[in-house]
Formats: sequence, C-alpha cells, structure tokens
Amino acid sequence: MNIFHVESVEFNVKQISVFLNRHFTIVTKLSEILTCSVLALSLTSCASIVSRKQYPVHISSNPPGAHYLLKKENGTLISEGVTPNTVVLRSSAGYFQPAKYVLFLDRKGEKQQFPFEARINPWYFGNFISWGLAGLVIVDPLTGAMWKLDDLTTVNFNS
Repeated sequence: MNIFHVESVEFNVKQISVFLNRHFTIVTKLSEILTCSVLALSLTSCASIVSRKQYPVHISSNPPGAHYLLKKENGTLISEGVTPNTVVLRSSAGYFQPAKYVLFLDRKGEKQQFPFEARINPWYFGNFISWGLAGLVIVDPLTGAMWKLDDLTTVNFNS
C-alpha cells in the first residue's frame, strides 16, 4: 500500500486521487455553467426581453369628440376615428429608425397637427450591463424594441 507520511499525517494515494477527481469535476461543471451564463448574457438583448415592439397609444382631445387622422410620416393612413380612442402602433420604422407619426385633429372646424415619434427605450441601455453586443447592434434594432412610444397623446382645443 502506498502511504506517505507528511508531518505525521498519513495519505493514501488512492484517497488523494478520488478527492482530486471529485473536486476537479465540480470545478469543471462550475466553469461550464459560468461559460454558458456569460455566453447567454452576451447574446441577450434587454429591450427585446423586457419591453415591447408595439405600444397602445391613447389619443384624446380636450374637449373630447375631435375627429382624427393618424398617419405615418410618409403619409400612409394608420387610423381614423373620434377622440378618445386607443391605437396600437409600431415603435420602429426599420433598422435603427424610430417610427414617426403625424396626428391630424379637427374639432368643429378648428384643426391641429401634432407630430410625434418614438424615442430611445431606456431598457436598450441594459445591453451595456449584460454585455449584449448582439442586443445593441442586431436584436433590439431589428425587432424595434430599442424604441418606445408614449402611451398618451392629448391635444387641447381652444373651444
């Protein structure tokens, strides 16, 4: 039997081998888990996970009852109705492009035009924290989740 005496402590070579193999296996598993976690975090995109690509936007007027037309910036009609109303709008117009809209309102002959556009979604900056380079330049810009629309648009009339 291979027994070593080190400072009056006996070690069996087989016991040491079993001990090292167990700890090596644990360390290997932990490093695999850590590697997978870092890889998963680097491929995630914060805004796409915790946010939306389309937003309900409540259109209202003060006083209510105004006729409205909602168009994209290029003139394409999105919605038509009477305030108050809620429409679901995309926040993106394309890769790294915020959606831009123009709201036309008419109440008893008084007309107003109200342009609005999506703004950067604060969750988009979470990609810096989670090392999400793919989220910064690919996923969030392509899905439109990097942009956010306000949920309420109110236009005041004089009458």
